[in-house]
Amino acid sequence: MSGTARLLGPVEVQALLPHRHPFLLVDAVEVLEPGKKAVGRKGVTMNEPFFPGHFPGRPLMPGVLILEALAQTAGVLLADDGTLAGKLGVFIGIEEAKFRHPVTPGSLLELHVEVLRSGSRAAKVRGVAYIAGGTSVLSAKGPSRKEGEQRDGHAAPLSASGTAREEHGLRAAEAVMTFAFMEKP
Repeated sequence: MSGTARLLGPVEVQALLPHRHPFLLVDAVEVLEPGKKAVGRKGVTMNEPFFPGHFPGRPLMPGVLILEALAQTAGVLLADDGTLAGKLGVFIGIEEAKFRHPVTPGSLLELHVEVLRSGSRAAKVRGVAYIAGGTSVLSAKGPSRKEGEQRDGHAAPLSASGTAREEHGLRAAEAVMTFAFMEKP
């Protein structure tokens, strides 16, 4: 593959991943640096199959599905550069997983993944999910922080509205994920 960034739409994503609806959780990969970094997108709609039961009257995307969306973005990155040729990447570990903000209908998830290590039998990938623009979750209830107030020993960056923000939007989740590569059936 070439070393330049490129855009992958839904058809290209489905060509690289074995997942299908309703478990395909990546709509597109907007930025891809083969073997290094990818940024996936997932538009979260009220029509997601998990919202009727999670939770009635207050729909929230389950945190494990946010991690799965990050893993699928990593799968696109690893498959695109040939790492997964003839193989299936499966989770064997999740470290340092943290859920920071609720993801609700109308959110646009940005799924940032970066390969930390990769070999012929396994890979370790860091992933961070952001809510693009941060505006879709500002109404979520939760403890508010004032400017300079500490969270986990670190000062929380703030938006103009006083909500914790990151450079790419509100940070929804982050984790270090480990994958093993198995032969495809």
